Amino acid sequence: MSSVSLDQILCARAGWRLRYLIPCWIFVISVLLCLMGIFAYRLAETLEHYNDNKEQGQAPVVELLWEGTNVGFNLISLVLNIIEVSRMVTDSLTPFFMLFSQGIKLALALAILGLDVTVYVQRTDANYSIIALALDCGLL
Repeated sequence: MSSVSLDQILCARAGWRLRYLIPCWIFVISVLLCLMGIFAYRLAETLEHYNDNKEQGQAPVVELLWEGTNVGFNLISLVLNIIEVSRMVTDSLTPFFMLFSQGIKLALALAILGLDVTVYVQRTDANYSIIALALDCGLL
């Protein structure tokens, strides 16, 4: 007789299908990786030219906060997605954890979208802001 945990029973009864979750996870993880890549590149560029801009009296504090926040929040969302996938593989993904992580990821995505809209309206660096806005809308 094999022992089955309560989490495995809840996961089996939830009616989730891998054919629905896997494409969604692939899409979300790829968008998060794109956003992290774009903003990590922007953060590296900003830090590379930080001293030059500071000497000219144009310290890019807003850009540093914008780029760092984007990388950090997207990293948190990526970790939550990886935890969801790993819990699904081990049959311990519960509806509570799924809703809890989705709520956190939604709050982070809305914060990032608000930050990107603010930077787009107030700053002249529109190319990266438009790309970020498009990816943020796709993520939501």
